[in-house]
Amino acid sequence: MNKIVIGIFAHPDDESFGTGGSLALYKKQGIPTYVITATDGVLGGEDKNIVQVRKEELNKASKILQLSGHYELGFADGSLSNNMYQKVLSKLVAQVKEIVGSEPGEVTFITFDRTGITGHLDHIAMSMITTYLYQHLDKLVPSIAKAQLHYFCLSKEQRPKSDKTYFVYCPCGCDEDEIDISLDVSSVLDIKKRAILAHASQNPKAILASGDKLLATEHFIIYKDDK
Repeated sequence: MNKIVIGIFAHPDDESFGTGGSLALYKKQGIPTYVITATDGVLGGEDKNIVQVRKEELNKASKILQLSGHYELGFADGSLSNNMYQKVLSKLVAQVKEIVGSEPGEVTFITFDRTGITGHLDHIAMSMITTYLYQHLDKLVPSIAKAQLHYFCLSKEQRPKSDKTYFVYCPCGCDEDEIDISLDVSSVLDIKKRAILAHASQNPKAILASGDKLLATEHFIIYKDDK
């Protein structure tokens, strides 16, 4: 059975700042990796050409990560509210179907945890929409024979307390007993760092400032059926 990884995120840069190491590691293991980005990142700077800038940065990062494909859903940054939910889901389902094709396969979906990592509402929306997709795969994408959903999260070591300097509520990291997977991405850390730097308009040095020790591990919570 063919295995693939599909990362589903809100903005250009989420794939690199968050899970760049995991995507590179899966690629190194011979597993095709794909990224779906929901919004255009238009709120990510004052440059009148910021959408094009961020598109080019995403293209560059995708090449560094050697993604098998990356796709943009084309929604406006900051627009992922309740009234957009079904529109986003519809486009997401169509994109996933295009990626997986008609042959039965095994898919690992990756998205941010349900806090959105930073509390950003676009992040939270994509986490929830991806969760809905996963819960209804048998009807929405029946060609997927087996799947898992991994929520990317930060540990308490990576973010010991809420970041009160952020523009929305930014929660602290997860306790050790909440984390199911801790991936050592040190073997691909150089690739991850180069992918982060590709997003030059988004202050990548602030991400790198956390240091190699914290960047070299990526944590995930495995989705379990809601009770």
